[in-house]
Amino acid sequence: MAAKKSTRERFFKRVELVPFTTCWLWTGYCDSQGYGTMHMNIPCGKHKCGPVRAHRVSWMIHFGDIRDGIQVLHRCDVTSCVNPDHLFLGNNDDNMRDKAEKGRAARGEGNAKSKLTVNDIKRIRSVDPSWSNAKRIALELGVTPENVSMVMLRKTWKHI
Repeated sequence: MAAKKSTRERFFKRVELVPFTTCWLWTGYCDSQGYGTMHMNIPCGKHKCGPVRAHRVSWMIHFGDIRDGIQVLHRCDVTSCVNPDHLFLGNNDDNMRDKAEKGRAARGEGNAKSKLTVNDIKRIRSVDPSWSNAKRIALELGVTPENVSMVMLRKTWKHI
């Protein structure tokens, strides 16, 4: 009976070094967001022999365990990349900051939770930035006066 392959052996069987790029692309299963996924055959940290994103496996193979609450982030922004030189650790705030700095964060109407549109923002900014106007417009648009005031003062929706 053949011995079970190690996680390292199974991992590298699914890695493709792409010519003219430094990314190592995951050729195994990828989830709906494009992240490679593999099953661990040994417990590793909080992962108990189940599916783990391939870039996290890469980090664990090359650098060791990942503390709880820590994410493995991509410098290259290629979700299927598992090159350890393209990975770094951070928390959720670091991930959101990295996303925003690289222009990948949804903003304005692109944010699914946004109640305001670009036209609403233009309208808000066309009136005198008084608290009474903020309250009136907020009532009309179904948002808080504080929200409208932040738009008026250009603390939010800065890109418009």
